[in-house]
Amino acid sequence: MIPHQLYHPLKLLPFRIILIFLMGCAAEESSTDELYKDRSIGVVQEAYAKLHTRADSQSSIQTLMRGGDIITIDFVTKQSDIQFGLYAPWYKVQYEDYTGWIFGIFLETFQEEHEALQYSKIIEEKFFGMQPTNP
Repeated sequence: MIPHQLYHPLKLLPFRIILIFLMGCAAEESSTDELYKDRSIGVVQEAYAKLHTRADSQSSIQTLMRGGDIITIDFVTKQSDIQFGLYAPWYKVQYEDYTGWIFGIFLETFQEEHEALQYSKIIEEKFFGMQPTNP
């Protein structure tokens, strides 16, 4: 028979706290690391948008993208984030020689390249006064 003091609930408390902490960390990591594969085309729809190193507005900024810039989308987060009171996912994209993350409210996505090109011209004219050229 095992003595009663071995079963005392307070003796297991440190173990339970560590276990709860580790379970919380694992859940947090898996929710932010879950991505959908996405091979669509994106157009920056604001005058300028930041390309981040991670799917986090507090991460380092690699470069600024101009409105109308066309980018290749590789992945999209399954979980949405909130910025400026708006919910959107993060997109992992290719832009020039960079690979980084852009928050979804700054991006319009397309499946067809010709649609992205048309929208790009509209955005460039809106923000920079460039007249669209006819192909």
